[in-house]
Amino acid sequence: MKAIQVTLKILLGFLSLTAIGGGAGMITGIASPPDSLLEGTMFDSYMAPGLILLLAIGGSSVIAFVLLLKNHESSKAASYISATLLILFIIAENLVIGSPEGIINISQIGYLFIGMMIIFYTSMLSRVEDDINLGPLRRNKRKQ
Repeated sequence: MKAIQVTLKILLGFLSLTAIGGGAGMITGIASPPDSLLEGTMFDSYMAPGLILLLAIGGSSVIAFVLLLKNHESSKAASYISATLLILFIIAENLVIGSPEGIINISQIGYLFIGMMIIFYTSMLSRVEDDINLGPLRRNKRKQ
């Protein structure tokens, strides 16, 4: 169980830092993709996508990370929400902007993988905790 928690903390911590940094970079223009990618989209700048990345993805992953550190009962729900928002963000990004060749495409695939891994490890954590909490009850049912 400890290894699952540590892995989940690493994934959520990494996502928190990179989403906040990426969102801030997009908002300020320091680290935003080329403006040519926005042609034909509803966006005229990276302000709105940057705010979504910073607040929705970064914010939800920070909340999930902190709740997991405190071993709060809502940590698993927050982890699921964070991963789901990340996956939806990547899908929306591909639908609106597309998926150009190069580093942007590789990072999109990487973050989809991170979202799926957060869901996987959160599920594993839930299952392990259920086995620990319900272990004696399950053994008693088998004897009957």
